[in-house]
Amino acid sequence: MMPSITLFTPTYNRAHTLPRLYQSICRQTLRNFEWLIVDDGSTDGTQALVEQWQSADNDFPIRYIWQPNQHKKVAFNRGVREARGKWFVPIDSDDELLPDALEQFMRMWQSIPEAEVDRYCAVVGLCVDAHGAVVGDRFPSEPLDATAIEQWFDHRIRGEKLGCLRTDVLRSYLFPEDIPNYVPESVVWFPMAQRYTQRCFNVPVRIYHRDVESVTQPVNALRAKYQNAEGAVLSYAEVLNCVTWARCLKSPLRVAFLAVQYGRWALYLPKAKRRHKPARIGARVLAGVMRPLGWVLYGLDHLRLTSRVRDGLARFGVRFH
Repeated sequence: MMPSITLFTPTYNRAHTLPRLYQSICRQTLRNFEWLIVDDGSTDGTQALVEQWQSADNDFPIRYIWQPNQHKKVAFNRGVREARGKWFVPIDSDDELLPDALEQFMRMWQSIPEAEVDRYCAVVGLCVDAHGAVVGDRFPSEPLDATAIEQWFDHRIRGEKLGCLRTDVLRSYLFPEDIPNYVPESVVWFPMAQRYTQRCFNVPVRIYHRDVESVTQPVNALRAKYQNAEGAVLSYAEVLNCVTWARCLKSPLRVAFLAVQYGRWALYLPKAKRRHKPARIGARVLAGVMRPLGWVLYGLDHLRLTSRVRDGLARFGVRFH
């Protein structure tokens, strides 16, 4: 029988954290799912570990695909293409699912009238830390029907969340694979939000762990900026494409800050690679006006700032290595 849900995990040298994810998957109250693992070139014995689980007496299939190291975005695209479930739940290799996570996701989908399902791409729940405290912002109402753009701009919702998405929709919004290194998820979610909305609940479904290094929390942040600059520039260009005049009037500082960040990250790229520009003329003009401030932040990136200065700037969303 085909699974209704594909649990998808991209992984790279996480044999030390995968067991806790596996145990959380085994505890799921809803059982009609598959676990699809795409290994992005691990060298730490991940394959042998997964083979042990495949030979165990599980009542759900575990599918393992190994590929040469090509970064998470390529592994994610591979998972979307290989998924057999109607629903797709991406869960990182260093996190856990709460026991009723999949059951809660199905309850969320069932709350949407059948005649309206086609305009939704995902249902979304909250994340908690290892102590049970909510990570990030709660949704202002429940359920909240809002696109990723509306959540970010209008409701100002921040922090980790976990969604259960339609696999058929995801296949039309894959990550660009021609950009090296890390590509932020906004390059997928924001274009998707131009057509589809999400239904969000204040229901915890994921345990989010911060105890390992990741591409978003690197050891050498300045070097990572140079490596990941092109993905960041594309991400800010996509966000600026969603800026309307109404949003400019409502949150002028927020919009201006996005334009500054676009200019800041563009400076980490050679001129020959600065190919990602906002599609809207107004956004391009704004980015040009804010370019001098981008130079300032780029310069500050390369200074050893005191902890007090860093903390003060962090209150405005400006973070440095």
